[in-house]
Amino acid sequence: MSSSGGLSRRRVAQSTDDDDQPKGTPSQTSSNGASTPPMALHAGSAFEGGSKIAYDPRDLVQDATDEARMGGKMPKLTIMEEVLLLGLKDKQGYLSFWNDNISYALRGCILIELALRRRIALVKDPNRRRLPTTERLVEVIDDRQTGETILDEALKLMKMQQDTEKLAVSNWIDLLSGETWNVMKIGFQLKQVRERLAKGLVDKGVLRTEKRNFLLFDMATHPVADVRTKESIINRIVSLLTCTTSAVPASALDAEGVQCRTTRAVCLACAAYTASVLDNAFGRLDYEAREAAFQRCDEILGEFMVWPFGSGSWDSAPSTSRRRQQTRIAMGSENSGRESVLGLVQEVKREMIGEEDVGYELVSGVLENDDYIGWSGFTGVGYPKSVPTAIADHIEQNNLQANPSTKKKFNLFVGASVGPEVEDRWARLDMIARRYPHQVGKDIARGINAGRINFADKHLSMFPQDLTYGYYSLRKTHGDPKKPLNWAIIEATAITEDGHIIPGASVGATPEIVQSAEKIIIEVNTTIPNLEGLHDINHSFVPPNRQPYVVTHPQDRIGQTAIPIDPDRVVALIESTQPDNTGKNAPENDDSRAIARHLIEFLSEEVEVGRLPKSLLPLQSGIGNVANSIIGGLAQGPFEKVQVWTEVLQDTFLRFFDSGKLAFATATSIRFSPEGFDHFYKNWATYKDRLLLRSQQVANSPEIIRRLGVIAMNTPLEVDIYGHANSTCALGSRMLNGLGGSADFLRNAKLSIMHTPSSRPTKTDPTGSSDIAPLFIDFLEHDLDIIVTEQGLADLRGLAPRERAPVIIEKCAHPDYKDMLREYYDRALHECLARGMGHEPHMLRNALKMHVNFLEKGTMKVDKWD
Repeated sequence: MSSSGGLSRRRVAQSTDDDDQPKGTPSQTSSNGASTPPMALHAGSAFEGGSKIAYDPRDLVQDATDEARMGGKMPKLTIMEEVLLLGLKDKQGYLSFWNDNISYALRGCILIELALRRRIALVKDPNRRRLPTTERLVEVIDDRQTGETILDEALKLMKMQQDTEKLAVSNWIDLLSGETWNVMKIGFQLKQVRERLAKGLVDKGVLRTEKRNFLLFDMATHPVADVRTKESIINRIVSLLTCTTSAVPASALDAEGVQCRTTRAVCLACAAYTASVLDNAFGRLDYEAREAAFQRCDEILGEFMVWPFGSGSWDSAPSTSRRRQQTRIAMGSENSGRESVLGLVQEVKREMIGEEDVGYELVSGVLENDDYIGWSGFTGVGYPKSVPTAIADHIEQNNLQANPSTKKKFNLFVGASVGPEVEDRWARLDMIARRYPHQVGKDIARGINAGRINFADKHLSMFPQDLTYGYYSLRKTHGDPKKPLNWAIIEATAITEDGHIIPGASVGATPEIVQSAEKIIIEVNTTIPNLEGLHDINHSFVPPNRQPYVVTHPQDRIGQTAIPIDPDRVVALIESTQPDNTGKNAPENDDSRAIARHLIEFLSEEVEVGRLPKSLLPLQSGIGNVANSIIGGLAQGPFEKVQVWTEVLQDTFLRFFDSGKLAFATATSIRFSPEGFDHFYKNWATYKDRLLLRSQQVANSPEIIRRLGVIAMNTPLEVDIYGHANSTCALGSRMLNGLGGSADFLRNAKLSIMHTPSSRPTKTDPTGSSDIAPLFIDFLEHDLDIIVTEQGLADLRGLAPRERAPVIIEKCAHPDYKDMLREYYDRALHECLARGMGHEPHMLRNALKMHVNFLEKGTMKVDKWD
């Protein structure tokens, strides 16, 4: 065996036969029946069917362990040996004298082979994540010998150097090639690599050694002895580079059971191309087929020379020439070529599932600081769980946020709120720079109000369109300027044959987020049933190309059942098994039930006088215990064949369906409790034709709300005595959740109703916070028709501001505050009329006195106004 010095044990693969008799070499039997020793075979043929010389029991155990750890057995030939074999002339046994690329390529193959054998890896240094892969540092993770002399020598050099300084990939290729001016590094050169590889192939029975005279000198050459082995390599390469399907053909791969055989096939093709020996594999192809195969190799190299694999630019491959492009089109392989390369990428990714540097760690590493990221999800359902959690794990475990140079903060865009286990955790780790347009969570609210997170709420019908307009990415500093988002992380319950996404329990802004993202990661949640058929998805167009939403009834379908997606932008497909973290719905109480009674009585009166039909008009209801009480009351009420056009459905809608009084409902989200979801899935056949989920741009569309004459019912934080309402900031500046979609409905509904308790308890007073106050504006008085509390219902339709105030105080204020509010109004009316400014009277010096008193004393009950 050839070696640079010393003895080295070469492990040979054992035969699978039970005895010492080699397969295919039976012992020869003489005429008298005596058995003769088996025919001696070349030592190199021992890797398959050759004679077994000796066993080391420790090797057997170690080999089994290595196979389990690496996902398969080692191949017969290393990548370096296969590349060399492709370059050798079959009969002459030497390489082309003009090939000066193969030396570098072979050193690169050494690094690849060591990496595939799990001996070396890139250093996980967040500071170097942005560098090209060639500039990333290499470390030895396992210094056990491989049994291949050259690999073991390189491994020893790398381990020795690692103790003083880790070097980058490109540095190691230079050093192993001897390309360095540093005399202290000359000893790192691997000498006579081609000759030693050839002698190794002689040992394996693939080549033989001959002496050939070259006029002035004699030289050892190595003609091919085992033609079948070389033919097998050529067949694999040709099959890989000429296939036109997304499935990788078995003929392009090594034997079944070989470790990372798809990855090795890719590495072999790319290494042969780089070493300028790929021509030797194409002797049987005609001109056009050769050109197409070279083009395919260009494209494969373009997809695999970047990390993550498959994120290269298809159209901008540097080596793509117009001539090759025309050849590919002429052969009809323009699309199929792309499919086959993408299929190859997916096969390699599947082989690498479970590897530490792939999957979640890969995603964590490529996300850049200040990335613009969109998630699916709406009101805590249909949001990604595994990837955001893994990103947070990566940042927390590597303590990235402690160092300003490694700290990562992202701009996060979601249709509405998502589960607190992901969003609140990102907020606690200070990973969110900006958030739009609605959120629910204690930690993210704390970050917003502490000034760490920039938050802006927005009407939910407008958020998706503004995202596609690029309004939120005006200050985006990197990535594709035509795409508002760098990343989209989307949950799906299934993927159709066309590659379209079947969402889960919400649609929200997912279609627009997918449309706006450069790269897409899909989480397929296998815990949630496939909800195909539940959704109605529309594409978003930018003016002047916007189209009307032709909806005249809640059950009208105007879109597709799945979200179309560009497969070229999908960089990862990940399984998730975590359910939506919804919890139980807010429980009803006496106040919420009283509000429901007042409202149902009012609707009944409207039916009696003919302003509403007996089935009412489509209902919209917010979330919370008051909304639950109202829908629960309607399930027991006098109205039949009711229809719903809303944002969110809660558990009480299931009771409404089961009562037989709800005919059809459309929403953008179904936020059931865990028990509610169980009931929904078990009775899927009952509900699936009576329910439709749309995008929030459609569900909250002012055009449709006004056309259908929706009855809108929402819960504010507080209302003032003139009918303005506040839903966003407590005490003027502390953000709660955001405006949400209530304004979309209130401004455009036929009946705009707001319901709230008249007061709430504080730490020191059971009615310390009044929900009826002198002044607070979030929703304008012009948008509200009805205000309801447990005290009563104020019908504001047709009333001027000076008429509204007495009605609201009398009908809706808590008894503890009625006199106080009457005094405020009377004094304000007197002072303002005297000044000739009495349209909507206020005492500015006292307008916020109840809130100031709350801050100072823990109650809104003021002793006196002046």
